Amino acid sequence: WVSYLRGLSAESPGKKRYVQFLRREFDDSIDELNRVFRCRAASFDELLASDLDGLELLRPDVRRTDQAFLGVIADRIYSVAARAFRRHDRHALLLGEKFKSHDHPAPVLAAAAKYTDVISIQDCPSFSFPFGCY
Repeated sequence: WVSYLRGLSAESPGKKRYVQFLRREFDDSIDELNRVFRCRAASFDELLASDLDGLELLRPDVRRTDQAFLGVIADRIYSVAARAFRRHDRHALLLGEKFKSHDHPAPVLAAAAKYTDVISIQDCPSFSFPFGCY
């Protein structure tokens, strides 16, 4: 999700929200963002126009920032969905996503926990079945 949003145009709401998040995350310091992301943006406006191609996605600081933004995305999705469900049936049991045991970022789980009644984590063994692990 985050890589997709990085590639959007500067006019898109998702890209604007991502850069707004980065401004807040790095205390409005483009120098600090450049240090952590190892990029050379002159300003956050320039960053908005960039797709950050070449960003080292596996660096721990980048992964941490991406996971934090995933939490922002998840919070928005879960809050909108929960409001819609509650508007139609305020007593409905809200079943959240089913996460894989090895792929459930903590910020996403935290967002899900705020808005859903059930969170499932699928135990997915290290080997895979012919049909996969869902």
